[in-house]
Amino acid sequence: MGQKIRVKIEGEYSEPGSIGRGARQGCPLSPILFNLYIVELVREALQDSEEGGKVGGKLIKALRFADDQVMVAGRPQEDDLQRMMDRLNKSIIEDGMKINTKKIKVGLMKISRVEGEEKNMKITIDGEEIEQVTEFCYLGSLTSSDAKCH
Repeated sequence: MGQKIRVKIEGEYSEPGSIGRGARQGCPLSPILFNLYIVELVREALQDSEEGGKVGGKLIKALRFADDQVMVAGRPQEDDLQRMMDRLNKSIIEDGMKINTKKIKVGLMKISRVEGEEKNMKITIDGEEIEQVTEFCYLGSLTSSDAKCH
């Protein structure tokens, strides 16, 4: 209630306007608006970064499907991933939003086919450490830290 909105088009902001009603839970427009927002936010946050992982010779920084977001980091993973998360967090804060670290259900996972290479990584958002996990479900597949997918 009482929220204001401004639209940015080609670097110019519109005059502020009032929001009479937002998208309600379950509204078909809600995921479309979210995807438009998050795609642009991640693009802006990571556009000039060199971090990411190479897949087929192409640098991949993030994977998205609906409201699932995966950040991809190469070597050294911890440093790259922390820089990526710092850039993403900065962009989110600049847009007047905040990452809710309590709702990050998956947490952090290092994937390696090299046995014994599993190590703890410390990634923080606003000083709060993100839990590291050994497996997570993404798009219906269980991915584990030993690079297996079920």
